[in-house]
Amino acid sequence: MSLPGRSMLVSMGIYIGLIFVGINICLTHYNRLVAPDPPLRLFEWRVEGEKVEISLLGDSHTLQVHRDLPANLEERFGELLQIGQGEAFRWLDYVRQKAREMENRP
Repeated sequence: MSLPGRSMLVSMGIYIGLIFVGINICLTHYNRLVAPDPPLRLFEWRVEGEKVEISLLGDSHTLQVHRDLPANLEERFGELLQIGQGEAFRWLDYVRQKAREMENRP
């Protein structure tokens, strides 16, 4: 990575860090002065069975999670891996065949 790219990355990291520090300071003072029950937090998440509840600054959102999803992903990944291996072996056989043809040329 070039020097301008690294300096941009460092600058973005510092900028985003300062934003989160500012939000954290604001939340700390808000919770101390207003004393809401429960205290306001930037980010919080809970898992209840097949539901995941995510809270961003007190605004809650619920997501439905399917427990059989990892098993389906593993099965699908295995299928894709077999297809990829088949293509790779066909390509490798073609390359070997062309290499043999080039060796047998006078």
